[in-house]
Amino acid sequence: MVVLWERNDDTTNLENWTWLAYHVLPEDSYIGPRIYFQDNMEDTAESDLKWDDYGGEWDITATDSHSGDQSWDNDPFSGGCGTDYNRLASVDFSLLDATSPSLSFWHHYSITGSTDGGLQISTDGGNNWQDLEAYNGNENRWTREIIDLSDYAGEEQVRIRFALDIGNQTPDWNIDDVKVYEGEGLNWPTLLVSVKEAESISFNNGSSSINSGDTVYQEDAGGSGTASATVYTDPVIDQGSWSGGNAQGDILLRDISGTFQTGQDLLVNGEVCANLTSLNNKQNYIRAYIGDQQEHGTAGTDPLDRQRLANPRGGVNWQPRDVDDTYDGNDYYTLVQWDEVNGDLDPTSISQMGTGNEEDAVIRTNRVTGTSPAGSFPETRPELGLHTWGWGSSDGEPDQGEVPNIYFDDFAVRLDDVVTSGGFAPAIQESAAGQ
Repeated sequence: MVVLWERNDDTTNLENWTWLAYHVLPEDSYIGPRIYFQDNMEDTAESDLKWDDYGGEWDITATDSHSGDQSWDNDPFSGGCGTDYNRLASVDFSLLDATSPSLSFWHHYSITGSTDGGLQISTDGGNNWQDLEAYNGNENRWTREIIDLSDYAGEEQVRIRFALDIGNQTPDWNIDDVKVYEGEGLNWPTLLVSVKEAESISFNNGSSSINSGDTVYQEDAGGSGTASATVYTDPVIDQGSWSGGNAQGDILLRDISGTFQTGQDLLVNGEVCANLTSLNNKQNYIRAYIGDQQEHGTAGTDPLDRQRLANPRGGVNWQPRDVDDTYDGNDYYTLVQWDEVNGDLDPTSISQMGTGNEEDAVIRTNRVTGTSPAGSFPETRPELGLHTWGWGSSDGEPDQGEVPNIYFDDFAVRLDDVVTSGGFAPAIQESAAGQ
């Protein structure tokens, strides 16, 4: 689920957070229908049936785990250099019907000196093994590994094993929550939010396209301009279309001169384009986009569908400023179509907009507009922000005494033509409470 939230004040009481809008992700976008192999190590008898530990040097331990109470732990011993004694191998499972399976597991380890640890795979029931990953050094925290097994899709007798070749140092390796699956989870998901803050006007009877950068104006009876402004970004169309002569929506403005009048025509380059219906003062126009590290289908020109390019970690890909400019070379995200706006809120403070390539995808609100001067960040000021919600855990159970164990990576901000006067707050400020 993607949720747009508003923080109402500086307290940590969750009652002072208000949801503005939400979208439930389709089930097949985050969980797949097939689990090919799985073990959470909580049922010792079941785990013993799913694994072969050869010489018996791996045990189920109840003193350390990622989730629940138990995990596999190699039983350190002396000698056995280069032998099969320290191998933990799964039983056979089939990937015959798989197309892009993955292996996921959690582990921590101390594998040092000439001792080597590795993850291996077999496609002939354990007669021959291929290396997938090598592990050496110290990893003291429970860490999740995700291994792409797409190269082994279609195989019927697949096994995985965790292998230790004992050298001059005694190793310690714990394994938990092993799963071979397909389609589960958004792979390193990216949530991107676009917020455009500006004064705006609403219009109807739009018959000639108004575009970002245009100068829109009104004329008085004498023919001289009485109000003008620069169009900040392409208008948000809520109903109708320019080609149909019935476009209706909002125009975001900057560099406003004079006073626009409702009920009068809006012109661009001497041509009547629309009729002004209301003055909206400052508003936020919010769009959310979601992507992940995996490619989905064939990318194209539709920003609303779930077919898109892979959005890898380590770099930043931005959505096009105009959704109509989406094409197969920049289609990294799906534009979120909001399922519902909070009906308990004042309808004059928030509404859902958008048609065509932005159908139901734009939230217009004046609830999170700021007026603080530069250098000031009062805790009671309404803001949009990135936050975690939930409790941390060190033993698999929620613990309100711990911070959420959620991590953010590759944080980036893009600023477009920042307005720095006329009551607009600086684009980026840091709250001392959020450091």
